[in-house]
Amino acid sequence: EYIKKCKSDSYDIVIIDSELPGGSGEEMREIIEQISRVLRGKGVLVTQGGSPRYNPAAFYNSFVNVGDVFGRQATHCYLLYLSSYPSGMWGFVFSAKDGLSPVSDPDKERIDAFCHENALDYYSFDIHRAAFVLPSFVQKLLT
Repeated sequence: EYIKKCKSDSYDIVIIDSELPGGSGEEMREIIEQISRVLRGKGVLVTQGGSPRYNPAAFYNSFVNVGDVFGRQATHCYLLYLSSYPSGMWGFVFSAKDGLSPVSDPDKERIDAFCHENALDYYSFDIHRAAFVLPSFVQKLLT
């Protein structure tokens, strides 16, 4: 309801810290379309996609529905390993309106400087790139 009331082109990024609502069908797609509407020209959507091991159908549906709205070439999945989540493997979906790619566009010097300035213990340029390298069973699931 909140996103439906927002003005168009009013956000740079929308981060959904849950799986996409609406199941696998038209309701989910309508929500993604509303999110796309409120994003500015270079806007980014990041959302949880669920576990490709525990619930592959939900993971696939998140990827496909976001890809249908933002374009498949502009939609990328990445994985994190969280021991408190079902199966430990958790997927996320990244998409950008301007085609920004977290796979081919990351700036190594900028990421390295950010990590150094903030004394990060985990995140790095290599961790970033590795998050988008999907196991073969996930690649097969998404094709």
